[in-house]
Amino acid sequence: MKKLTAAILASALSACAAVPYSASAATLGVDVGTIVYDTTSSSRYSSIINDDIEAVAVISAIESTGNYVYIPDTTIYDSKNTAFVSLGMKALALNTEINSIRLPSYLVDIDDYAFQGCLNLDGVELPSSLKSLGIGSFMSCTSLTSIDLSGTGEALTEIPARCFYSCTSLGKVTIGDNITTIGGEAFFGCPVLDITIPPTVTNIGKNAIGVHAEPHTSEIVNYQKVVIRGETGSYAESYALANGIDFLDENNCIMGDIDGNGLLSSVDASAVLRAYSNMATGNDSGMSIKQEYLADINGDKQITAADASAILSEYAKSATK
Repeated sequence: MKKLTAAILASALSACAAVPYSASAATLGVDVGTIVYDTTSSSRYSSIINDDIEAVAVISAIESTGNYVYIPDTTIYDSKNTAFVSLGMKALALNTEINSIRLPSYLVDIDDYAFQGCLNLDGVELPSSLKSLGIGSFMSCTSLTSIDLSGTGEALTEIPARCFYSCTSLGKVTIGDNITTIGGEAFFGCPVLDITIPPTVTNIGKNAIGVHAEPHTSEIVNYQKVVIRGETGSYAESYALANGIDFLDENNCIMGDIDGNGLLSSVDASAVLRAYSNMATGNDSGMSIKQEYLADINGDKQITAADASAILSEYAKSATK
């Protein structure tokens, strides 16, 4: 294996218009940096070699001071069209400048701690070619707000340990049917998390979701603003119930039932009005994520007095039966 470098800027300027993030030559700057990579003959990537792709390479480091990093699909080395297939261990770790990245479409592996400590990274689109994520690969990416794993290939079956550990802004996570395992502490320290877990997931590790360490005692305690969405009877539901985490099956719930007693009543309507009042003054609703979903009985994506009225209307109908 031979260590090589390629300028990021040259590739970015030639294909800037095609990237999935809004960027321009001015945004990229005059000296974005370089990609450091090694060519490899590993059999893991043999299926990528064809008439167009003659060689493959592993990125070991990206030296960049730009806030947007564009990694091209290929580069030319030794007159061969060479595809980037792996982002190596700590390749971008502790880069606090980057806020978004375009990953190559041939990418197979993201290694351990590849993005660890990228404090301003708020956008990443994972390619369908991806087969593995490394331990702690997005650990402490505190600006990352959402992640969608539903578009990755069938070969990606695991979210490894500490993958999104302490991603404190992570609010929305969607997991595809290809995933079967969520490793221990994968989403540890994510305080406001709405995660959709398919029934294909049959193993979730210790302290994976909905908990953090109390700073004064180091005791592991639950967050209140975490919900697991899934199917009734699934492993995800069992995990949620066993660990004191809200579980929501959107196809098997009673809209408006805020207190969870299986009935609509004036108590539910009052809870909705309190939440509406709180939000109208710029405060938190005071509800859990699950309760906020159930409160929106009219489905307009808002919690208002209209929802309280709708609950009371349904309550009145049931009371006269």
